[in-house]
Amino acid sequence: MINPMIFYWISICDVLKNAILAFTTLSGLVLIFDGIVIFIDLDYNDDTKNWKIKLLKICVITLVVGTILTILIPGENTLIKILIADNLTAGNIESATQFVIDVLKKLKE
Repeated sequence: MINPMIFYWISICDVLKNAILAFTTLSGLVLIFDGIVIFIDLDYNDDTKNWKIKLLKICVITLVVGTILTILIPGENTLIKILIADNLTAGNIESATQFVIDVLKKLKE
């Protein structure tokens, strides 16, 4: 028997993956936009330039970590396939087949 909480955690895992993907995409967009602004307009003073470069470093780190997490966290379909593969054994198939045969015999009588 499959614990219903497993389906809840599968759903939570999928939402987490989507949130990380959205945050990673946002970080990538900020990285592209801010990088273009820094290299086009070099009239920043040192404080602003240092702040912008620090922001670029944070975006790069967030982009790399987010991409790795998005790749490593399995999606909902993958987790359900794993759950089915774990519970679909020869013994379970044999017992289910025997149960169906018994039910059909009782219906026939």
